Amino acid sequence: MTQSPTPIRWGIVGTANIARAQFLPGLREAGGGLAAMVASRDRAKAEAYATANGIDQGGEGHAALVESPDIDAVYVALPNPMHAAWTVRALRAGKAVLCEKPLCIGSSQTREVLDVAATADKPLWEAFVFPFQAPAPAAAHAAGRRGDRAP
Repeated sequence: MTQSPTPIRWGIVGTANIARAQFLPGLREAGGGLAAMVASRDRAKAEAYATANGIDQGGEGHAALVESPDIDAVYVALPNPMHAAWTVRALRAGKAVLCEKPLCIGSSQTREVLDVAATADKPLWEAFVFPFQAPAPAAAHAAGRRGDRAP
């Protein structure tokens, strides 16, 4: 009998609704991952969020989660202006990162994030799912068949 691989231990930076409604169900459906920790600026809020959403633990402080040796990958679910900074910090801490969209605000942030990602040991993804949802490929195929081009 073969053993299943060790699950990827995900840390969630922030207690945004999108993590509860989209990320966690997707993580559980995909398999291979474990919601190990959620962090907030408020410990009580993080602990309540963890309990309510089946996450192993909640903790205070985004830095503690990002720097934890018990976390393999980070999902950034903070307000948009905070995405780039926490993505860079997580990449530099050796974590794989899935950042909610938008990844960056402005070209200078984008340049910094992509420069760090280019030298990081782990991958970076932006949580931009629309091209992969059912209507998008069908629409693209239909447009291509007619010879239409996107503006």
